[in-house]
Amino acid sequence: MKKIFTLMILAGMALTASAQLADGFYRVRNTDSGRYIVMYDGYVFKNAATGSVNLKALQTVDDWGTVSSHMGSVWYLKNIGGVQYDMFCQSSSLGAKGNFYPSLLAIGGNYQIYGSYEGFTKYLNDESNEEGGGGFVSISGSRPDWTFIPLGGDNYVGIQPETQADGHYWATFMSGFPFTLSGGMKAYYVSSVSTDAFQMTEMGSQIPARTPVLIRLNGGRPSDNIITIQTSNSGSAPGGNLLHGNWYSSTLGGGHRDFNLENNDSYRILGNVNGHLAFVKATEDRLVLGTYIEHNRGILVLGNGYADALEEGASGIHSVDKEEVTEKGMFTLTGQKIPEGTTPRPGIYIKDGKKVIIK
Repeated sequence: MKKIFTLMILAGMALTASAQLADGFYRVRNTDSGRYIVMYDGYVFKNAATGSVNLKALQTVDDWGTVSSHMGSVWYLKNIGGVQYDMFCQSSSLGAKGNFYPSLLAIGGNYQIYGSYEGFTKYLNDESNEEGGGGFVSISGSRPDWTFIPLGGDNYVGIQPETQADGHYWATFMSGFPFTLSGGMKAYYVSSVSTDAFQMTEMGSQIPARTPVLIRLNGGRPSDNIITIQTSNSGSAPGGNLLHGNWYSSTLGGGHRDFNLENNDSYRILGNVNGHLAFVKATEDRLVLGTYIEHNRGILVLGNGYADALEEGASGIHSVDKEEVTEKGMFTLTGQKIPEGTTPRPGIYIKDGKKVIIK
């Protein structure tokens, strides 16, 4: 009898071990709704006293065209002990942003995601939006079962074109993870600008994390432009890259939009002039809600005296440093300068031309 009991314990241990997810890249899909978790902004937090978690920044989306090309749908799971994980997405993790380290309860081939704080245990559900399609992650509801699908094969990551010029599709792109381009695609960084032109320099096919780049694509669909996400950088970011990257373009209200990058006259986004590749002033139809730079895109941030459109490869190019095209100091995303000696409220700001987060 003792031997049988021991075997039962060992069998249970083996089942738990096999059910544990390996560290790696996944998409997370609700088994009931079929929607995928997509991180739309960085407004994620936990109240340790009550166990409440605000995760509405984690929207759920069923449109594969959106999911396949949105880096907010790509999650890196890292086991931190037992059944507890940290989940990384975009430029950070749920642990860093919201002090939320979820645990996974295996049920068949699916999982329930939960957290326990001060005696409270909360399970994550997919709750439908009251207006419009899709939903959001919530600690209430009746859809607690999730499938973790490893990246690869049909579960690919592809880049959505931003413009068509000079006989090719093009896009600017920035990922929180390193990645490798598929054959036929080429990556460039913007190495210099003049008042009405820019010059790009070709890179290799392996792109470091947090590096905004300009990519010549294979075609007009994300499935034409597949990238392979990596766990570690194989090289360093190029020096003198003048592109600035943007992580989020949330359409939610309140503090969710504090993480967006609001367009202003100093920004130029990728476009074309008479079919020729260029960085141009954004029109409302190219902006999210007519106001915000699209997520995971790259832009040029310029000072005064620059043309509305900077074409690629024109004459008169001269090298510049970021400091030469950026006014010193700290600014809000709308361009309002923060007086020296004052402490700004928490949020995202531009400091000496770079985006910073004040917590």
